[in-house]
Amino acid sequence: MAEEKIAQKIYVGNVPFAATEKDLTDFLKLPAKTEVEMPVFRYNPGRKMGFAFVTVELASVEGTLKFNGEEMMGRKLKVVLAKPEKQSKPDRWQKDTFSKSTGSGGAAVMVAKPHRSGIPQEELRKLQRLREKLATVKSDVDVVTEGVKKLDISKLQMVDVAANLTNFRFNNNLEMVISRALARGVHKMVVCSSTLEDSQQAIILAETLPGVLYCTVGVHPHQAKSWTTENGVLLRSLLDNPQVVAIGECGLDYFRMLSSTKKQLEAFEEQVQIACDVKKPLFVHDRSSKLEVLEVLLNYYQQLPATLIHCFTGTEKEAIAYVKHGFYIGVTGFVTKQDRGKMLRSILMKKVIPLDRLVIETDCPFMMPAISKDDFHGVDFTDVMRWRSNEPCTLVLVANCVAQCYGVSLEEVVDTTTRNANKIFNL
Repeated sequence: MAEEKIAQKIYVGNVPFAATEKDLTDFLKLPAKTEVEMPVFRYNPGRKMGFAFVTVELASVEGTLKFNGEEMMGRKLKVVLAKPEKQSKPDRWQKDTFSKSTGSGGAAVMVAKPHRSGIPQEELRKLQRLREKLATVKSDVDVVTEGVKKLDISKLQMVDVAANLTNFRFNNNLEMVISRALARGVHKMVVCSSTLEDSQQAIILAETLPGVLYCTVGVHPHQAKSWTTENGVLLRSLLDNPQVVAIGECGLDYFRMLSSTKKQLEAFEEQVQIACDVKKPLFVHDRSSKLEVLEVLLNYYQQLPATLIHCFTGTEKEAIAYVKHGFYIGVTGFVTKQDRGKMLRSILMKKVIPLDRLVIETDCPFMMPAISKDDFHGVDFTDVMRWRSNEPCTLVLVANCVAQCYGVSLEEVVDTTTRNANKIFNL
């Protein structure tokens, strides 16, 4: 009877998102049958979390640990002994987030379990009660700013054109998140979608607060791998709902490459065609496409409806090209980042993007803006930092940074971007 070999689990951090389990075992010079766990996000099964665990025989531990600090696909790996099982998963992930399955080469891969039912019914009931409250007052803001009406921030009337409110991080606090947004000057929010499931959830959510919540429907390039003709048919069937104001988030993402170029182009082009057919605005994702997104859009230029390039983080050349063809640009909390946002701030300061072509967004729970420990116009934003998830209520920080870049007042940025959002989506 063969002697059972003792194994040791090793943590590998900063793993390139494009790396497969085979890439990792080859790089670490491990056998093809090595057990590998590469966690992915439950709310976005196609997106890896950027770390892995490999289980190796004791004799191979020392050799594997020598790869600590070595560069793989441009990223320096962190290779250390894994902590005990109970501590190895981040606290914020629930126990049912992952399950094991067998990947290529017989390696064990952590995959997402099926998405749960979505927005809890209790949260929908809370939103219904909030809707009833809002109906009894003259202003959207009055009900949630009781006691703080003196704050100018509550009267800014901003539009957050991208809020991922169907994300699981908001499952148990939606009413609070939306109330906080209304209290801090965000009077309309567009709930954006990444999958057809998201799209259906977004419609359900938007219907609970008409006049406050709107939504997009579409398939993100990360999810394009599963695009079929039937997806297009289902997408068209969702467009009659009055809460649906745009098609997207669709486009190309050549940074993570979670779907092949062919599938991304197929899904994007079909969604652009649908937008042209039904005259719904396009909500576009472009990351590292080097203007290939623009090439696709120009093929339909004579038919294109209003088009928004969402969460812009590109170059000055890309900004010039998009503005030249009449597209709108969305700016998030990325612009407030001291180092990463420097190029985008430069683009705004040069007025490459005219203010009448700009809209503001949070892309929450992502793109958390830089938040000072000091209050902003009497409002303390550290409550958002505590939960490490961005919220629509931080939109004023984006607007303030944009105002500083253009050298105009906060009120002018809010008035202009709100007018732009209303025009794009016919809010």
